[in-house]
Amino acid sequence: YNDFETEFAQFLDNANDVDSFTALADIFHIDYLSNTGAIRYYFPDFVAVQTVDKKKVYWILETKGREYPDLDNKNKAIERWCKAVSKQTNSEWKYLLVKQHLFNSDKKATTTLKQLEEKINAQTVIF
Repeated sequence: YNDFETEFAQFLDNANDVDSFTALADIFHIDYLSNTGAIRYYFPDFVAVQTVDKKKVYWILETKGREYPDLDNKNKAIERWCKAVSKQTNSEWKYLLVKQHLFNSDKKATTTLKQLEEKINAQTVIF
């Protein structure tokens, strides 16, 4: 793991709204189509579980320091996966891309996954 992934794992461990989490390493992947048309494998960094209004919410969490050309394709693939699995299992699966510069901004004021999600969503431009 790199330093950012280690720091993010510590954040999840300390977040009082996270019931449990684990690093996925190479035990889970989804296929996606790269910008060159090749089928590639995407290995997300973490999965976390929250209890929200007495219901479990499952998160696929990806930390990202640098961005590469296929990032958008990976994001779309994992978002489709979350939507399909949520429907098939009648549970809630969400995806959150955690960019390092956003994670690092005002770090001391962000102590829960909900706060981090809100901070990231406030910075995301939707066209």
